Amino acid sequence: MPQEIQETDFIVLRTTRYGEGKLIVNGLTPSGRLSFIAFGAVGGGKKGGLDFELFRLLHVSYQETERELQKCNDTAIIADYGGLARHFDELRASTAYRERRRTLTRTLSSA
Repeated sequence: MPQEIQETDFIVLRTTRYGEGKLIVNGLTPSGRLSFIAFGAVGGGKKGGLDFELFRLLHVSYQETERELQKCNDTAIIADYGGLARHFDELRASTAYRERRRTLTRTLSSA
């Protein structure tokens, strides 16, 4: 029996090619983690994979399944934060520095 179509905002955190023309897309919604399988999303398919860029905020409609992967039906771009992907190494380094500094500060203040 077909499931009801759901809609939500979704930020893309990871994409993985799966078979021919399919992507597994992982990310976050306002209510938590969600994973999709998107058919025809790679190569010459209808979507061409363009909407599923890292750090892109999308409005997605999907068919809820009983499995971990939901079937993505359609997407619309809300905002593109792709610049984060281009500077990911710098972002990761600054985050690590900030966390080390926070740990050191806590250690010194408790001593």
